[in-house]
Amino acid sequence: MRIAWMAALAAALLLPAVSARAQDLFACGPHMLMQPIWAAEPTADALIAAYPEKAAEERKSGEALLDCGVKADGALVACRIMTETPVQMGFGPAALSLTGQYRTLPMKPVEGEPVAANAWFVVRFSEDLLPDAQPPARSFTLPDIEGTWWGDLRIGNGRLPVVLHIRPEPQASTFDSPAQYVRGIPLSEAWVRGDRVKLVIDVAKVSLGNPSLKAMVAQSDSDGAMRLHGRVAQDGHSLSLTWDQSLLTVPIVLNRGEPPAPPAPAARKRPQTPVPPLPYREEEVTYQGAEHYIHIAGTLGLPPGPGPFPAVMILGGSGGTDRDGEWAGHQTYRVLADSLIRRGIAVLRVDKRGVGKSDGLLNLSTPDDYAADARDGLAYLRSRSDIRSDQIGLVGHSEGGLLAPMVAAEDPKVAFVVLLGAPGLRGDHVLLTQMRDLQRAAGVPKDEIEAETALKAQVFDILVREADEAEARREVMALSSGAAFSRVFDLKARHWSGEGRFEVNVGYTIWERWMVRHDPADALRRVKVPVLALGGSKDLWVEPRTNLAAIRAALAGDSDVTVVELPGLNHGFQTARTGAAAESDTLDETFAPSALNRIADWIVARTPPPS
Repeated sequence: MRIAWMAALAAALLLPAVSARAQDLFACGPHMLMQPIWAAEPTADALIAAYPEKAAEERKSGEALLDCGVKADGALVACRIMTETPVQMGFGPAALSLTGQYRTLPMKPVEGEPVAANAWFVVRFSEDLLPDAQPPARSFTLPDIEGTWWGDLRIGNGRLPVVLHIRPEPQASTFDSPAQYVRGIPLSEAWVRGDRVKLVIDVAKVSLGNPSLKAMVAQSDSDGAMRLHGRVAQDGHSLSLTWDQSLLTVPIVLNRGEPPAPPAPAARKRPQTPVPPLPYREEEVTYQGAEHYIHIAGTLGLPPGPGPFPAVMILGGSGGTDRDGEWAGHQTYRVLADSLIRRGIAVLRVDKRGVGKSDGLLNLSTPDDYAADARDGLAYLRSRSDIRSDQIGLVGHSEGGLLAPMVAAEDPKVAFVVLLGAPGLRGDHVLLTQMRDLQRAAGVPKDEIEAETALKAQVFDILVREADEAEARREVMALSSGAAFSRVFDLKARHWSGEGRFEVNVGYTIWERWMVRHDPADALRRVKVPVLALGGSKDLWVEPRTNLAAIRAALAGDSDVTVVELPGLNHGFQTARTGAAAESDTLDETFAPSALNRIADWIVARTPPPS
């Protein structure tokens, strides 16, 4: 589902799989293939001997790219070397390694060989295997390119400003994406050899409080790293680079110096963001999560006075959601917390595991893990003398709206539940509707939407039906040679007009496998505490009418249930015109005051002071 804010990146930063559109825009377009040269895995010596010019060309990256057929028994056939620079960079081990990843572009028959699938392999060379390259007229060292570099990353029709701050010590270099409010992300690698330069932003290993970057790692089948490689201009004033991540490959030129001034602050007003001094206290807190090595970090806001206070724990949306629920300068959960604390309700909001200051691995976690972390958050609140242990509730937004009923159904001490933009239908139905609605809002042609939704429905049907993981993967991969796949590929090829490449992907993540099989009704039927469920009529992530109806039906046995569709609000509960992802950045409002008041009024009415 990747509900929350992540589909907003479809026209922005480097997403391998965030929304339906972003998932499929960037990767393998048509390649020029040379003649087949091997019937099985090649050796390093064979590759270099067969294509010495190509091997010399690939010295700049240390890699080449093979395109191979895969027979039913797993054997490789008709491996061909690609004429393009590969999409994953980095020098390999002492000789050569083949790192296999399926590429779901249909394999054309080769000399009658029966081919079950198609795969590409990144072939990594060490420098000592390759012939010496012609030395550049001027050589550089890392200190020679110290300073600030900026440029625009162009993906399709979109433009994303990026900034690099290069320091003599590689680990001190950082990356900024100002338009996404991402700053100071450390580089994991930086070197200059001759006039060649390589920079790596290893987002998968960096704890980030920004959902944008963690989101793209969460669904990526690669290591998530962003790699820039290329050459330093002989005058030293620009870097001509290729930007690689997963299957996205686009050129970018970085210029030395400070970037142009950002838009005036008035263009990005966020008037609801709390500004000190605040009429309440905030504490930085940490508690131990479900696994002993996991520590969850967050902020506890406490109303004035000694307490004890009623409290809520905010459960955030999918992907790399931080404690503030930040996207495009909006701090959704911080604004919600501010509203509740001012009404006398303590609020715990946390960084999800693997995000911000919390431990753990985001891209290896499922909602079962997040539910365990939520239970530990409740235990922490109950351990405090300034919190009323009998008046602690859960506020779940988006994916958090799945977690709250899961926890409340098993924990009779949960006092109440608030669901915001929460799914009520099984995950496959929610995701398919989300894909269709978001693509329509993004202007994707109708025939492409219908074809891609039909293909994705086949994937989800397999994941729902097949419990055996190996069999599910086999059936899903088989779709890549089917008619539905070919139709999607043909339509994308016809409509594609952007730079870089596109892909058609039938792969799936562990999150998706969990999501499509999960029916929220199973937990909702067992919830017997007061529930408030709100949805915005402009929500394109979780369609409000059908999901709210399903929530209402599942809670039929609960005596205190309020279900309301709020007109004109999007998935983030902003007053919106279209509900499209890109619109959020243009809105000054972070959270509609009418929705804030409704939530606070409802909770206050159910947490009376002790008599």
